[in-house]
Amino acid sequence: MSREPLECTVRGPVAMTMDDDRMDGGTGCSVLDATFPYPVQVGEITFKNVYTAYMTVLCKRVSSDCDPKNRSALKWQKCIHKYVLMPNPHFENGSQSFFSLTQKDSRLALLDVVTIRLVLYQPSPLWRKFGLEKFAVYSDPSPEEALRVAVPRLFLSESHGSSASPHQTEDRRRCAASHVQNLWALLEQAKSNKSDLSVGRFEVNGSYDINFLSCN
Repeated sequence: MSREPLECTVRGPVAMTMDDDRMDGGTGCSVLDATFPYPVQVGEITFKNVYTAYMTVLCKRVSSDCDPKNRSALKWQKCIHKYVLMPNPHFENGSQSFFSLTQKDSRLALLDVVTIRLVLYQPSPLWRKFGLEKFAVYSDPSPEEALRVAVPRLFLSESHGSSASPHQTEDRRRCAASHVQNLWALLEQAKSNKSDLSVGRFEVNGSYDINFLSCN
């Protein structure tokens, strides 16, 4: 069953200005904003690259001390820093590839998100234009991406094991909640796809291999 992307309003990519002169897609930096009509949980961001070398992802999230209707008062928070799309900006590798970003790529829990900002960079003068195509945001990752369960970077930060600030503690709680929900979805999917056939991976020519039965 195909997934439906989240409803959002996309603006850009728009070239950044420097000294009041628009770069019109030339070498430098562009910005793409995706605004949601209500707070959402972001499970996956997909797009096709168009000669963007690397990108940084920011987001605005609703918190208890902010009015979600007044989005201008919300602060930008950095989710992903300098995610590489082209290993070398002067060569075409990755320049037209499809990419998927999920919670495992983010240092923040992607919960209660109202706006996402993608800051696109291309330092090479070889490409006249750069940006993204086929941009979409989903509430849940695809089955292939969901199976790649990894410890989020947030839990592996330098602050792990030391006293964390209330803000870091809240981020960890929200991120953990997101991963628990993803694991629950995987469990339900596994139940629905359960097979009645015996795997028999320990059986060798009708008997059991002692090496598979030993405890290490």
